Amino acid sequence: MTRELGHETEVLEATLPAVVSVTDHANEPRFPNFKLIMAARSKEVEEWALEDLDLDPASVGDAGARTRTVRAEPAPDRPEVEIVVDKGEGGTALAEYLIRNDLV
Repeated sequence: MTRELGHETEVLEATLPAVVSVTDHANEPRFPNFKLIMAARSKEVEEWALEDLDLDPASVGDAGARTRTVRAEPAPDRPEVEIVVDKGEGGTALAEYLIRNDLV
């Protein structure tokens, strides 16, 4: 895994299995400037076949997948968000919320 740190790139390695935790900023898109957009228009797209990569067809795609999707369903609707402005009673409001929703 690599991580950009402004003026340097950090490379992290771990033996598997491993747990990786990221923040909500991990997938923020970086948009190219106009010059890079124009350069991309004339860039040739290189295509590779399995033979070019010396890969066994049985080890890639559906045939080589280690998992399979049995079914997919949309996520349930999220409940309405409750925002509490702390005016000295925020702890009490939090405790009441936890008790009311059986979270204690």
